[in-house]
Amino acid sequence: MISQLFKRRKPPETPESAPDIRSQRPRAGELRVRGLNETLFLAPLPVYTGQAQVSRRNFSAMNETYLELGGSNYGMVELGKRLAIMIWMVLFMAFIAPSFFVAYGMFFYPENFTDPVHELITGITVFSTISLAAILPIGGYVYGMLSNVRTLAKSYPVRFNRQRREVCYIDDTTHRVLIVPWE
Repeated sequence: MISQLFKRRKPPETPESAPDIRSQRPRAGELRVRGLNETLFLAPLPVYTGQAQVSRRNFSAMNETYLELGGSNYGMVELGKRLAIMIWMVLFMAFIAPSFFVAYGMFFYPENFTDPVHELITGITVFSTISLAAILPIGGYVYGMLSNVRTLAKSYPVRFNRQRREVCYIDDTTHRVLIVPWE
């Protein structure tokens, strides 16, 4: 019994290192061990098509019969929130920040602020002049937002019919309807 405790055991077999993801595509359900890491692939990697990935939020209509991809403006709410934040930042820089600076100076350095109203007006003038420089980027952002809406309004969505397993595509230039099986 004691001899079993001190008997040299066989070292654990380390599995052969799996091929790199870039050299051999994984299969769904495959487990690859490399060093101390284990990678379980639930689905194969997507095939590179050269096109930008489409967000899940671009589904304009979805039910048990079909799924429409594109033709929606779901991202506009997020873009509108970003635009509102930019506008509030400009307003803060133009009007509220000078008020804070003058109030800080009045309370902590009263000898330097003999006429606080005049200092506040001067501060607002200077800060709003600097804030005018933000009009150009905000205008560019609004243009990009609205031009995207125009482009999406002119394009037709792609419809995937789940029951017939077909894809319906309408060409934007020729307006020709193309229905093909997706397999």
